[in-house]
Amino acid sequence: MKRIIYWAAVLLFGSMIAASCKKDSSSDSMPAGSNNLSVYMTDGPAMFDAVYINIVSIDAKIDTSSHKNDDHFGDDDHDGDDDNQHDGDHDRFGTWINLNFTPGVYNLLDLRNGVDTLIATASTTGTVRKIRIKIGDGSYIIKNGTQYPLTLINWDNNKNYVYTNLHDEDRDDDNPAHIGIWLDFDLGRSIIEKNGHYYLLPVLKPFCDRKSAQIEGKVLPMNAAAVIQAYNATDTAMAFPNADGYFKIRGLNTGTYNVLFHSTNGYIDTTIMNVSVSRGHETELRTVTLHQ
Repeated sequence: MKRIIYWAAVLLFGSMIAASCKKDSSSDSMPAGSNNLSVYMTDGPAMFDAVYINIVSIDAKIDTSSHKNDDHFGDDDHDGDDDNQHDGDHDRFGTWINLNFTPGVYNLLDLRNGVDTLIATASTTGTVRKIRIKIGDGSYIIKNGTQYPLTLINWDNNKNYVYTNLHDEDRDDDNPAHIGIWLDFDLGRSIIEKNGHYYLLPVLKPFCDRKSAQIEGKVLPMNAAAVIQAYNATDTAMAFPNADGYFKIRGLNTGTYNVLFHSTNGYIDTTIMNVSVSRGHETELRTVTLHQ
């Protein structure tokens, strides 16, 4: 079985990316019962010129125990590195494996609206329960042409790991030989500005296109500098359009949303009410033109 994980690094203001599932058809060299695991990164834009994140490593936690088909087993795990830790900081299941990954400083704003970049692979067995990403020093943003250091807020005993749990709704298992997972790195919620300093408190959200809903459309003119927000009582997602006005929001729950088009440059806002979306489908909106 081949497992594919996509990392969708999506900003709070970011327009979510179009799906692109690149699958390696070669499996002859794989050991019996093993799975190929691939991690893709993609992104949406925000109110920055660039967001450079120093990614040191990407790991996956693999569960081969008798509980591997229990979707929520281990949700309260303490994310340790082995199964022999003391009570209170124990590792309930599984083994962390290092994915094949080229460390580097990645500009997440280069990856948006349909761009997927393969960044990590591995051959695995069992259920992929978690992903963790290690962030190194030296991350920074560029805003209005000025570079600002991005300081990581560390809560993990100086290990600099960002974790996310994975469940059935996060895995694209339509083809049992190719399991896909997308990770939304929500930079809009992850980047905090205080007194002119910028801090990174990473927020990850996994999702699967086939098991979630999408909204796409176009907003004009670009001078309106619009931010698009799809919201209801329980769910909120945002997007920022490309230069041609195109935007796409992914990872929505089935339901009815209002879609707000908010100008940050003096144009009049408008809202499309009661947009129904459903699992596995794209809802295309009419082109919205904002006026002064």
